[in-house]
Amino acid sequence: MVVLADEVLESFFETDLSQSFKLNSISDLDTPVPTGFLGDIWSSIATDSNKKIFNMFTDEIGKTIGKHQVSSLNAVAL
Repeated sequence: MVVLADEVLESFFETDLSQSFKLNSISDLDTPVPTGFLGDIWSSIATDSNKKIFNMFTDEIGKTIGKHQVSSLNAVAL
């Protein structure tokens, strides 16, 4: 939680930031469908079940990296 003491920053995060961008959803019909030999190979690889397996695999890699990550701070000698 961040408490902003500056009124300008507070108004920026309350109204200006949310109005500075807009996300639009696209339908599946708007995305291009790959065709030809490479498109056939890609559509056979990129199935929903394969995407779920790949996401689970990469999540486990991220968890493993996060467990073994060591961060150190260098002391400044005066």
